[in-house]
Amino acid sequence: MKKIVPVVLCVLLGAALHSAAWADGREGSTYVGLNYELLSYDEKGTTGEYDMSALAFKAGYFFTNSWAIEAKLGLGVSDGSDMEDILGTPVDVSVGLDNYFSLLFVGNYQANEKLSLYGKFGFSRVSMDFEAEALGWGYSEWSDSGSSLSLYGGLEYLAKPDFGFNVELGALYARDDISVGGINFGLTKYF
Repeated sequence: MKKIVPVVLCVLLGAALHSAAWADGREGSTYVGLNYELLSYDEKGTTGEYDMSALAFKAGYFFTNSWAIEAKLGLGVSDGSDMEDILGTPVDVSVGLDNYFSLLFVGNYQANEKLSLYGKFGFSRVSMDFEAEALGWGYSEWSDSGSSLSLYGGLEYLAKPDFGFNVELGALYARDDISVGGINFGLTKYF
């Protein structure tokens, strides 16, 4: 999270200062898209590495040429699992993203007709599923959810004036010694 903050802030500042947007302008336009997300779950005090994936649907509205508001709904696709040593007992732990909902402000800096940089900031409500099996002791599963600030920085390439590909780095959730973030690849259709 600390690494992405300066990048996102620079892009957002650039979007705020940037007066020339696309020649035809994006103000008043909408967009929808789909992202495939490769995420990592990290919790302070654990040694496991939990890599998971999600599919996110996004929809947004440009209220100026450089600023938009975006809603994202993400659904977990795959879980991450690893072995933890808890009090000398090997425990097979599985972590999965159940779903999330984000409401984000997007600052867009148009570098040229085809390429733009953007930053996103807002809040996300994240729901996670956990499973643990202590070998020889038993099995447990539980879920947890929480809200957090979310930050993203990305790059979009417009293949056509109304269709683009994007890649972004982001921190979906960072709170209470837990962080979830990673890299996203997506498609966006503009209207």
